[in-house]
Amino acid sequence: MKVITKEMLQSPTVTLSWQRKIGILLDRDTALLSAVYNCYRRGITFVPLDARWPRDRLCGILQNAGVDTVLTARTYADRFAEATILCVENDVVVDFTPPEEENNMAYYAHTSGTTGTPKCIAISRPSLDHFIAGMGAIIDFSPGKRISCLAAPSFDVFMLESIGALEMGLSIVLANEEEQINPKLLGALITEGQVDIVQMTPSRMQLLLNFDPSVSCLANVSKILLGGESLPRPLLEVLRANTTAKIYNLYGPTETTVWATAGEMTEANHIHIGRPLPGVEIYITDAQMNQVPAGETGEICIGGTGLAWGYVGNAKLTEEKFLTLPGRPDTKVYRTGDLGRLLPGGDLEYLGRRDNQIKIRGHRIEPEEIEFYLNQIPGIRQSVVTGRSVSDMDIVLEAYYVGDACFLSQEIIRHLEQKLPAYMIPAVYKRVEAFPLSSNGKINRNSVFQCKEMKGEEPGAEACSMTERQKKILSVITSNIIQPPADPVRLDAALAEIGIDSITFIRIVIALEEAFNIKFEDEILILSEFPTVKDLIDYVDEKNLQQDVPA
Repeated sequence: MKVITKEMLQSPTVTLSWQRKIGILLDRDTALLSAVYNCYRRGITFVPLDARWPRDRLCGILQNAGVDTVLTARTYADRFAEATILCVENDVVVDFTPPEEENNMAYYAHTSGTTGTPKCIAISRPSLDHFIAGMGAIIDFSPGKRISCLAAPSFDVFMLESIGALEMGLSIVLANEEEQINPKLLGALITEGQVDIVQMTPSRMQLLLNFDPSVSCLANVSKILLGGESLPRPLLEVLRANTTAKIYNLYGPTETTVWATAGEMTEANHIHIGRPLPGVEIYITDAQMNQVPAGETGEICIGGTGLAWGYVGNAKLTEEKFLTLPGRPDTKVYRTGDLGRLLPGGDLEYLGRRDNQIKIRGHRIEPEEIEFYLNQIPGIRQSVVTGRSVSDMDIVLEAYYVGDACFLSQEIIRHLEQKLPAYMIPAVYKRVEAFPLSSNGKINRNSVFQCKEMKGEEPGAEACSMTERQKKILSVITSNIIQPPADPVRLDAALAEIGIDSITFIRIVIALEEAFNIKFEDEILILSEFPTVKDLIDYVDEKNLQQDVPA
């Protein structure tokens, strides 16, 4: 656990020559926070990158953003063959020589795109400064308090946990890669780090809740900031019952600089996303961009100080998404694609999407980007990716395709892993005869669930020789999946392939511990520790065998 303050980052151990723009890919350590913060201080545009992204995606992002220099660790240097590499150790404080000229752009963020290429969003320094000031005006970020830093640098909420926190005088309790995804280690970080403020998606909070139903690690937390996806009422009620913290529900797309609205949920009777931050303007409009009366549903459009500059290298999309309201040429807004309405008390209610975009654990996913890469697989002629809601918290990505043959799910996954981050890879793959069409001749996405599936010859677990105990282990696993697979489970299937995500995984771990009176080691409470169903079965089986051996 590392606790980092603003003062620590102003005494560099490494000073690099000024770069107009720079990509940053570093592990979660001092070098990462110092590089990001000192880029901000020095007026250097940075592009946060993620080591979990495939190499092709990393290189494409750098090319699209016009970045030819990357600050990274030696571990990742070979991922950037055509870039100038600046290597540093993870535990150093990085600074830069002052720039020769002013640079108004703070950072470039990337989200899923519809064309197979991520959208590059340019956020200016004034927009970031206004966001930080706006958050400080409505939530008490008193200097000296401690905030946990849990988000990946490529996730825009990281800007509040890093630059925003340091500017407001907070101390940062920095989670490492294991603490990010392991609920037991995360809980210990919050407790031992004496964290006052936590910010996370409802999904990550649910991960904590699954492991610790009373969320005891939040006992001394004074503020809980939730956002990035819809807040389920059951989760809110648990937090109300088990903490004394003020609870905030936050909303905002990347194009409006992190959060645009905030609503306090501590005693609210109805879940809403609150009111605009200072300097932010919210409009609810119809299809022609005219404002609708209060109480009517329309598209949420956002204007004001937090607006991004636009999309780098995509003037057409910028013109489509960033435009002025009819009759108000001075009022520029971003069309979010989100639906909402203004409640009688003045708060804003979020009501879903007007397009195909899906949100999973705070990540925006454009299904068309996944379909682009599915359609590149020889033998797949057409594909549709949808998100199926299986609970208040869980959405499962499902891929349907028309093709010459049935593919093993692992074959498709191996292809997609070379192109897409893990959160964009569907868990379910189904070959269908044809897709239903709407009256305008386009695929009816709402009806693909009803398509007749063409079965392949995938071997199931029943064809494998298992002991009775191994069969019972498999039964416990499948019975705790929210949407149990209809077909027999292959032992070589990846856990994600049968609908197990990080939240479901913890629920399964708890069920296995209770059913077989075992305890999973802390360091392997991570989905990635078990590549296949067989690996998880073997681990539990071995634990039982150890108990069977006489002392």
